[in-house]
This record gives sequence, structure tokens and C-alpha cells, in this order.
Amino acid sequence: MKNKGKIAFIVEGPVKEQQIFQNIKKNFFANTQIEIISIPAKQNLYMLWNTLKTDDFQTDILEIIKEYYKRETHEEMNFLSADFQEIYLFFDYDGHQNNLPAEVDPDLALNQMLETFDNETELGKLYVSYPMVEAIKDLQSEEKCRAFERCEVPITKIGEYKRTLGKNISYNQIKKYDKEWNAIIKVFVSRIRCMLNLDEQITFEVYRERIDPQKIYEIQRKKYVVKKKCIFVLSAFPEFLLDYFPKDFWTTYIS
Repeated sequence: MKNKGKIAFIVEGPVKEQQIFQNIKKNFFANTQIEIISIPAKQNLYMLWNTLKTDDFQTDILEIIKEYYKRETHEEMNFLSADFQEIYLFFDYDGHQNNLPAEVDPDLALNQMLETFDNETELGKLYVSYPMVEAIKDLQSEEKCRAFERCEVPITKIGEYKRTLGKNISYNQIKKYDKEWNAIIKVFVSRIRCMLNLDEQITFEVYRERIDPQKIYEIQRKKYVVKKKCIFVLSAFPEFLLDYFPKDFWTTYIS
């Protein structure tokens, strides 16, 4: 964790993700000298994959977004990768998407993206919400790990998932999240325990050793997508916070 500098958060959409990061900035970075710049890509992960693949994943992700803005909206974006100490990407699993050629397996495309974007100080680090950004709202309370809707979403039902979570009154006001983060972070760790089939409480050391975006994807694909044709609900945002901050953050929210 750095206490000053500039961080780029590349997100999929211009509204909901922006609200989340404005809230994260207020709740977790207010006492730092870190400047957070949230940049909506206005395209999903698989659209970006298509573009990156043409250049064998060597093209700067921020340059791709700048070109997209210039072509599609005629907007000029004045920033460079060198302006940022760290770059993070936040996208949806979005298993019902249709932005890839028919012969391309979307899960293999996602795997390639995770392998490419695995370091925030180089090309960037990718975090994925399963199945989508609304996963942050799929819980009932700090005391109950049980989901508001379901912990597993069939691939064929992902399109309906967002509408159902709109009924979760307790967690719909993303811009106003404060103490809600206590539950969001605790429930995320409880679900990690489920994914790993752990009976005991998970420790900070076990979490750091066994969990990262690539490992979560591998479990999702092997245990849920392939075997059960579903996705296990996990939000990328508490995952990022637990990765970014040191052990005392874990102690505050989990222990």
C-alpha cells in the first residue's frame, strides 16, 4: 500500500462502478495523499480482449481506451500510463456476452486477460466481478453469509440477475455505503471459505497465499462453470480492498 501517488481504476461502465469508487475513495482513501482517477472503458472485457489480441497483448490499455473515446465519442482523454503508479481494471465476468467470435471460448479469453493483467505496476491488475458489478449487493447482513438472491447463478440466468438484486433495499444505495462495507467484506471472505471448502476460519496468511484473481477464476471455471453451468457470486471490490491494504485492515474487518 502506498500513501501518495496517482492510481487509475479502469472500469466497465460510466455510472455504477463510478459510484462504487467514489465511495471507496471516501471511506478508505480519505486520509491518504493518493489521487484516484476512475476511467470508464465503455466496453466490456471481451471487447477489449478482441482489440488487444490483434497486437498480441502489447498495446497499452490506456491508449486503447483513448482511441476508443476519440473514435466513438470524439472526446480527447489527456493521460498516459506513466502518469499512474498503479493501474487496476474492474470488469464483469458477464458469461452471457456475445462480443466474441463464435469460435472463441469466453472463459479462455478471460484467462488470457488475467494472465496479461496480473501486476498493477506494469500493464495493470485485473479484478473480475462474478457474474457482474451487482454482486456487491448480493447479501443480507453482516451476521448472515446467506445471499439476498443466491450464491450460485446459472449461466443462463445471468441476464435476470441484475433485475432481482434491484429489490435489495438494504444495499441499493451504493453512493451512501458506510458501515455496509463491514458486511460486504466479511461476506466476501465467508464465500471464499466456501469456495475453498474450509471448515475453519480463514486467516490473513491463508487468504494471501491461496487467493488472487487468477486462482478465483480457476476455481470458478473448474468447480462451477464446467461442472455446474453456473457462477459463484463474488464481488471484485472487497477483493481489491483486502489485497491492497496490509494485515491491520484484515484484522479490523475480519478478525
